[in-house]
Amino acid sequence: QFFAGIRWYMDDYQFREIEEDGEIAEGTLAGSKGGTASSLGGVWLYDTRDNQFWPGKGWLIEASLTGDERLTGSDFRYARFSLEASHYRTFLKNNKLAFNFVSIFSSQGVPFFNMALISTPRRLRGYPEGKYRDRNQIIAQAEWRFPIFWRFKGVLFTGAGTVFGTKGDVFKLRPNAGLGLRFEFDRKQQLHMRVDYGFGQGKGNSGAYITIGEAF
Repeated sequence: QFFAGIRWYMDDYQFREIEEDGEIAEGTLAGSKGGTASSLGGVWLYDTRDNQFWPGKGWLIEASLTGDERLTGSDFRYARFSLEASHYRTFLKNNKLAFNFVSIFSSQGVPFFNMALISTPRRLRGYPEGKYRDRNQIIAQAEWRFPIFWRFKGVLFTGAGTVFGTKGDVFKLRPNAGLGLRFEFDRKQQLHMRVDYGFGQGKGNSGAYITIGEAF
């Protein structure tokens, strides 16, 4: 199935406390004084999954192109293109493989609080959220989802990705891996409680995640 539409979102950022001698205090970053980000653009979606919450086959692809301008109510001016694709396969009856690819490209002028992040509960789990951010992002991830007993299921995941775009910055690929436990509380829709623990590269890069639904 194909879908197309218009996407709009708005965020307003104000800072109550700023670390002295940091980049925000220096005022060199776009968005260092806060402000309103208001993006408007188009989105295209392709969805052939057999289940929205626990897919065993099919594709989910989403592409969008949005822009911030004075005319959209934004204090900033930049454009962003994003593409996310996920593919699902089933083997040995109830074992599932899920693959995910994410790319985000933003023009100059994007405020730091709207930059692409490593990590989130959905992308490269294990790194502290927002520790690594930049204008552009490329991520690839994979999961093996398998039954344990009754309504409990297990997950092993791994991936790698990077953020880039800052002039003079060194391109660095950041890997991750981890494991998770699922409890199916809605059998009809196959909706799960998700508990994951992810590991990134380097000291201090690990973390736990508890939420509803899958990462991708």
